[in-house]
Order: sequence, then structure tokens, then C-alpha cells
Amino acid sequence: TARISDKAVLPFGFGLHCTTFGVNVSLTHHSTNDLRMIVKRCHSSKYLGLCEFGQVVVDVHNAGDVASDYSALAFVSGNYEPKPHPIKELAAYKRLHDIKAGETKHASLPITLGSLARWDEEGRQVLYPDCYEIAIDTHPELAEVTFTLTGEPRVLEVFPQNQAQG
Repeated sequence: TARISDKAVLPFGFGLHCTTFGVNVSLTHHSTNDLRMIVKRCHSSKYLGLCEFGQVVVDVHNAGDVASDYSALAFVSGNYEPKPHPIKELAAYKRLHDIKAGETKHASLPITLGSLARWDEEGRQVLYPDCYEIAIDTHPELAEVTFTLTGEPRVLEVFPQNQAQG
């Protein structure tokens, strides 16, 4: 599939737009990129993976001649552990309706810690330090933003394991 192979006939999300769009993107998040502090800020969340890291703010301009909806798809990628790395994963999405020719609309897409984390072989959802990229739209990506998380890996959740029968 498109998550692990770049040889898909059509990329995920292909054909969602009926005209030409231009996109600008930015990331707003709390003032730290230190994993220990990010997870500490979320201490009151029952599920750390649902805690919001930040918002991808997308400005969408209809550069075409007809009104159309736009589906803003935010894909996260990076080379952080564990391997093999997916090419990209859908982190958030939002549909903007009836953008008229020449008009610009805005969307905020929440990025959760869980959308940045990966599951390891031991059934743990782990947030890793490394460089992350969030790209908007399918191939070719219309805009992207990068950021780096620092510190030690942080476990967000542990999948229940079967107890050994004895």
C-alpha cells in the first residue's frame, strides 16, 4: 500500500480536488520540543496518545476557475525508530467546503502525540526524538513543515500482553 510502498497506482487521497489549489502551512505548538516536557504537560490525559502536540495551520487558496471543496490531508513522516519506516502516515485531515475561485480559507488540524508515535515490537506506543515532517496533500505535496523532537524516547501507551500460562 501507499504507506509502505511508493509504487501504488494512485496515492492515498488522489482525486479529491476539482480545481487547482495553493497551500501555505505552519505549525503552532507549545514552546518546547523536549519529549520529557511534552509528555509531562499531558500528565492529566488518561490516554497520552490523544494529547495534542500542536496545530497544523493550513491556508488554502483556490487558484482555479471553479469553486471546489478541498480536503486538507496532513501526512507525517520521518526516519525515527522502529524500522521499517512507513513512507508517510495520515496524521489529521479536515474538509473545507465551497472555496470559490480566488478565495482563501483556513483550517487548523490537531496533531496528537499518538499521530507522531510508533508502535514497537513489545506493544508499546513510543514517541521518539528525531526530525519529523508534516506534508499537506498527496504527491506532489503542496506544502510541508519540519520540526525536531529532542530527549529520550517516551512511552505513551502499552498494549496489554497475554500472561504466560503455567
